[in-house]
Amino acid sequence: MVNSEFKRVRDSLNNTEARTSFDKRFSEHVKVYQVFLKEKGLKRMTPEADIEWRKRLGWPPRPLVESMRDPGRDASCLQCLDMGWVYPKGSSGVEFADPAWGKAVPCQKCSTWEEERRGYAMEQSGIPVTRRESRFESFILPPRRASYRASVDVCFDAAYQLAKGTSSQFMLLIYGKTGCGKTHLAYAAGLVAISRGLRTIFQYTPELFRNLRSAMDKGQNSGNIIDNLINCDFLILDDIAVRNPTEWQAEVIEQIVDSRWANHRPLFATTNREADALGKAVLRRFMDPDTSFMMRNEAPDFKTSGKWGNR
Repeated sequence: MVNSEFKRVRDSLNNTEARTSFDKRFSEHVKVYQVFLKEKGLKRMTPEADIEWRKRLGWPPRPLVESMRDPGRDASCLQCLDMGWVYPKGSSGVEFADPAWGKAVPCQKCSTWEEERRGYAMEQSGIPVTRRESRFESFILPPRRASYRASVDVCFDAAYQLAKGTSSQFMLLIYGKTGCGKTHLAYAAGLVAISRGLRTIFQYTPELFRNLRSAMDKGQNSGNIIDNLINCDFLILDDIAVRNPTEWQAEVIEQIVDSRWANHRPLFATTNREADALGKAVLRRFMDPDTSFMMRNEAPDFKTSGKWGNR
């Protein structure tokens, strides 16, 4: 049971008292370990048994992280195997007697997994490359003009709380004139959701219908497109109220909104039309005070006035 790593750690201890303490702790640990394996009828530890083993000892669970790399490709980092975490022993400068021994810490030699995960999630999100700097930090609030500043403040806070997962509601509708900052807030919310590890989709609604029509014309299953929007962790529907919607278009929007509402999945929608343009069925979901919040952004079009900055 005593492998070369434990021997090396023991030999690194510089006094007899430390070695005695090490031997005692290690001996007790081996006995408990052997009893556990015998109890489970195992010759060696398995991932499933390791979960129970760590619970029994009061240790934190190992981070269950799935790498975004192809399963057939070797890990880029041989220290953490692209998991992003390591369990340091003596080789990492933490001695056995140290309380930090055996605790997971971020891998110092690579940030492969996190960078790859975020990059993959970003590419899958639909957020344009040119708008990936549209963050809450870069949202320049307008001058303190009471006629519209209060509504902008409320919209900003509602979008931020929804993105952070701290809102009491999980559906948000912001409507107002073109150029008042609605889409910037939507992009910003999407970026925060991605940073939280949520599978996020930004969907420009008119483009959604073009994609659905194209799929149907090619004989493809358009239902997969809708299913992705229904089941993703965080959905943004930009310009949700299309002008003069057909019955089919209205049914698609209602299906998406209803499904996300029923399953308590976050939905952030924007439109430059009045809220009642959504139709009664969809509007009813956004008017539910227990699950949803809707707010009119009273700000003017700062894109054309040049008073708002980069939108």
